[in-house]
Amino acid sequence: MEIKSEPFGAFTILHLRGEFDAVDGPRLIQEVELLQMAGVNRVALNLSQVRFISSSALGAILRAGKTLSADSGRLVVSRPSHLCREIMSKVGLDRAVSIYATDEEAGRAVVA
Repeated sequence: MEIKSEPFGAFTILHLRGEFDAVDGPRLIQEVELLQMAGVNRVALNLSQVRFISSSALGAILRAGKTLSADSGRLVVSRPSHLCREIMSKVGLDRAVSIYATDEEAGRAVVA
């Protein structure tokens, strides 16, 4: 999986691309921790280019959200692929992590 960071002032969008599985969960956590060390605690995960997501990856999203919440921050998901949205809904992750249709909506929500 590829992770690309795009800063937007008060928050950062992490664009994820490819297959998001157990190997990639620690990479996401590490990326979030690096952002925190740089003073960023509000993050939107753009999942529009994720074509597979495992249960371990879903757990990593939850852990990243908890890490940011503990730092008075927030994590949201933007533009999930159809597959990601369906899986997140089936397992109830959409009740723990807010999902937005666009990066702009996610940005407004994450800084509010």
